Amino acid sequence: MQRLFALRLRLYPTAVQLALMQCIAGCCRVVYNTGLDQRRWFARPGQSISYARQAGELQEFKEAFPWLSEAPHHCLQQSLVDLEKAYKNFWAGRSGAPQRKKKGVGDSFRFPDPAQVMLQGDLKVPDKKRTRANCQASLKLPKLGLVKCVLHRSVPAGAVVKSVTVARDGAHWYASVLIEHEVEKPASRADQAVVGIDL
Repeated sequence: MQRLFALRLRLYPTAVQLALMQCIAGCCRVVYNTGLDQRRWFARPGQSISYARQAGELQEFKEAFPWLSEAPHHCLQQSLVDLEKAYKNFWAGRSGAPQRKKKGVGDSFRFPDPAQVMLQGDLKVPDKKRTRANCQASLKLPKLGLVKCVLHRSVPAGAVVKSVTVARDGAHWYASVLIEHEVEKPASRADQAVVGIDL
């Protein structure tokens, strides 16, 4: 049976990597805010603006603003995916209307393609006491290269990385790595007696 769990890593980027991470987060914020403004200003009854339409215009947007090419294309697409999800939650009554993102608040970006990311190094020994050197584990990300990180939990053998979300929390950057691995299916207890306890 396949099981998914998230592994949060503290990242230790170099000065160049840190500047690029801030740039990618800024580009994703611009795409999100522009997509939000487009939906607010140009959507009409019966003529809604969907993710598919905005994603199709993303290449033209990058040609008009070449500095957006500094961010990986998948990260920009994921900003539009997040906007679509925010609107669906709003229409379903699960949340308020989507709001513009502010600089330095909730900076994040996501790499959805497992073929582009890789977790390598000493992955079997957890470091709950924070005593291991940073260089013993690293996370490979598009355009960023190898980013040093610290693992506080071990990664099961045969586990596969599905996606990576990089986010800033205060003055530090973290990566949430979604991992899929095989676990034993629990034995069925359908034939056992049911016990009820009334408190």
